[in-house]
Amino acid sequence: MSGFLKGLTLFNTGYEIDFVKIAVIIAIFDMVIQLTRRRMHFSYYFGYLFLSIIFFYAWMIFSLSYSPSEVYKFDKIFSFLANIIFLLYPIFIKKINFNLLIKWYTIILLPLAIFLIYLKSITWTSDIESPELFIGNLFDYLSLGLHLGILFLLLNHFKKNKWIQITVFALLIASSARAPLIITVFLTLIINYKFILKFKFIKTIFDIKLIGFVAVLFLFFSTQIIPFFNNSLFRLNSLFSSTDGSTISRIDMFEYSFIQPFESLTTFFMGNGIGSFGIIYMGIDQRAYPHNIILETFFELGFIGLFLGFLIILALLKKFNIKKNIFSLLLLFAFLNAMKSSNLTDLWILFSFIGANSKMQIYNSTK
Repeated sequence: MSGFLKGLTLFNTGYEIDFVKIAVIIAIFDMVIQLTRRRMHFSYYFGYLFLSIIFFYAWMIFSLSYSPSEVYKFDKIFSFLANIIFLLYPIFIKKINFNLLIKWYTIILLPLAIFLIYLKSITWTSDIESPELFIGNLFDYLSLGLHLGILFLLLNHFKKNKWIQITVFALLIASSARAPLIITVFLTLIINYKFILKFKFIKTIFDIKLIGFVAVLFLFFSTQIIPFFNNSLFRLNSLFSSTDGSTISRIDMFEYSFIQPFESLTTFFMGNGIGSFGIIYMGIDQRAYPHNIILETFFELGFIGLFLGFLIILALLKKFNIKKNIFSLLLLFAFLNAMKSSNLTDLWILFSFIGANSKMQIYNSTK
């Protein structure tokens, strides 16, 4: 939740603290310590995967030579290093304690989600400028939805308390993050298809305790609960509207980033250069992206960059199992979200899951 923390410090102190850089420094420091304490084991699978990503990054660096961006391209190249660090870091973790991970994830995320969604409900029902300003600095609903989706999939995979699962899912609906919600539902249905086919899922939904609990909540707290979901219901409904500004702008960026590289053989094979989308599409040399990492790669790095990216995906598919490996499931979740809302420099969580997925392969091969 680095975006929330950055916004919180900026709003209260006027200074912006980059918590991602802090996390990168801590990860590097910890990796150095681990190297001095124990012998590391790297599988051939991870070696192939890591080399594929290094080749992709090398092509990004080469594209600096022809990118029209003068400033942002260097920021983007530097920022991508965080992805590589978080790819490596899980390999250095000696043991992954999922019970502890889920426990602290729940303790930290649930109160934060309730707090942020409550504040968002205030701005939806209020004309006061100050709450809107406060939320504008703090509320990154897409990141919140991404984390709630991750937590729900963890809870569901390890069959943790169903009441906590229901709470997390309700907060995910209330977060207004449409893509994380839809992808979470889609993946949950896939991994629980046997459970659903046996009609156990229906039995869970119509649990008398659950129905009674929800009825009591709405009977006594409906005026407090309904505002939580107003904005989300509006955004979900807008998906079926031809006037939804967010959807229209995304479609326009999708079309432009796909069609423009076909203007010449050079742009088709080599792209426009790293960090070029902002200066070409918006006329401003700044952070901008088409909200789809495949189209972003094609636009800025061309067919060659797309091919190198495909090699990474091919490496991941080699040992991909969403039923047995939780990090395969989370990796797919993060990737599908990146096809809708993310960009190449903000894939720290995705790359962490890639590294963790590789770590699980090492565990399995040494059993």
